[in-house]
Amino acid sequence: MMYILGVSGTETVKVFWKDFTTTPATEYTVVYVKNQADGNYTLISDAVVALKENDEIWIQNAGTSSTVTYIATLELRPAETIQFHG
Repeated sequence: MMYILGVSGTETVKVFWKDFTTTPATEYTVVYVKNQADGNYTLISDAVVALKENDEIWIQNAGTSSTVTYIATLELRPAETIQFHG
C-alpha cells in the first residue's frame, strides 16, 4: 500500500522501480497519476514490487511546470523465500 500526498503545487506524478539486477538498471513505471493537486492524495493498494538488493523506488514529476513536494508511504514485507537466522 502506498499513499502519495501532494503537499504543494499541482503536477503529474510518476512512481517507478529501478531494477538493478540488469545493467544498465531497468526502470518500470509502477504508478502514473495525472494532475495530483495540492492537498489531494492517491492511494495505491494493489501495486506490488518484489525488490531485490540495491533496487530503488523513485517518485518524480512527469513534467517540469511546477515545484511539488510529495509525501509517499510504503508498506514493506520480507519475501516469503527469505530465511532469517537468529
